[in-house]
Amino acid sequence: MAKVAVIGAGIVGVSSAEWLRRDGHEVVLIDPKGPAGETSAGNAGLIAAPSVSPTQYPGVEWRALRDLALGGAFRLDWGRLPHLAPWLFAFWRNSGAVRVRELANAIHTIAGDAVEQHRILAAGTPAADFIGEGEWWHLHRSTLPKDNKGVAIKREFGFPVRVVAEAELRDRDPHLNPAYRSAFALGGYGRISDPAAYVQALAAHFQDGGGRLLLTAARDLRPMENGVKVTCEGETLDVDKVVLACGVWTETFARQLGVRSRVISERGYHVECWGANRSPPDGVAYQLTDTLHVGHALRGRFRVTSISEPAGLDSPPSSRAMAYVRRGPRLFYPDLEQDRVTEWMGRRPSTPDSLPLIGAAPNNPNVLFAAGHQHIGLTAGPKTGRLIADLVSSRPPNIDLTPYAPNRFT
Repeated sequence: MAKVAVIGAGIVGVSSAEWLRRDGHEVVLIDPKGPAGETSAGNAGLIAAPSVSPTQYPGVEWRALRDLALGGAFRLDWGRLPHLAPWLFAFWRNSGAVRVRELANAIHTIAGDAVEQHRILAAGTPAADFIGEGEWWHLHRSTLPKDNKGVAIKREFGFPVRVVAEAELRDRDPHLNPAYRSAFALGGYGRISDPAAYVQALAAHFQDGGGRLLLTAARDLRPMENGVKVTCEGETLDVDKVVLACGVWTETFARQLGVRSRVISERGYHVECWGANRSPPDGVAYQLTDTLHVGHALRGRFRVTSISEPAGLDSPPSSRAMAYVRRGPRLFYPDLEQDRVTEWMGRRPSTPDSLPLIGAAPNNPNVLFAAGHQHIGLTAGPKTGRLIADLVSSRPPNIDLTPYAPNRFT
């Protein structure tokens, strides 16, 4: 049995902590804001197993330039451009067709069975009630949706794709904006009805089983001869292993370990319409292919997400980006009414190749990385947690971890 500190209580950290606890380790989960206090609370609520395409693709630079010029879903913190430029260049270099296929294979390896992984992790706990399955409908303004490489690659990996004609759209959702006349219905997706509550339920089960939750910030790591000293606000811990599942804050610890993690903050925004008179039908999430707004009915509210915005970790939210997201609900439903609207901004931990960092730090085998999941954190969190438990428990993982090596950018 090992003493393990997991830094970060999002879905990746909570999953890692729970799988480690089930292996019999003594685990402390460290996060100043508690479970789902940051990014895991704000996603679209999709277990996106079929979303194997990386965020880069051939020609991505032209879409980015168009969005920058026209005020689309891709935004940029211009004040941070000198700092971000090397990362953006590396991102672009990973957008060739051959490289994108390699990245898609690696994403599928950790995300392709995500719905099953969530069900296994949550089985027998209150968290299981939050999991469902459904389709993701990509809405088009044309009478027939236009095929694209993203849809084609989902078919190649065996996920179901069907065309939804206008008659079915109107029948399933008569209040949907009539400008959208067809869709691709992408199958194999899971749904989380309340992402924050789901992660919190998993964390509560972890605590009920003997795990410890420490509501404080980890400030420093110091590898020792037989373990790691973790300095927190108000407490110092001597542990055998540390798991870095702290998202965009990973880079701080990576520098202490001499690792170039290349994890940056890619901001996303959402609005929630509480008591809304309109929302997508049960079992369906929407995406507007022209504006990239995503809409999903969660418990008690209609959540609309959008925006990809590389930015400084401490930069204030962009009012223009939030205004763009606020347009979304009425793009879906022109006659939408609601009791109140809430807004949120979060920070996706993103790498230049769209793959997370999973594995031991070079020269520091007692520190393990589990961070940088970008747009698939909720999706791949449970499987990442199992892989971390395998590594700590000295079991050979059942996949090749080379594509996710923490030192691949050095």
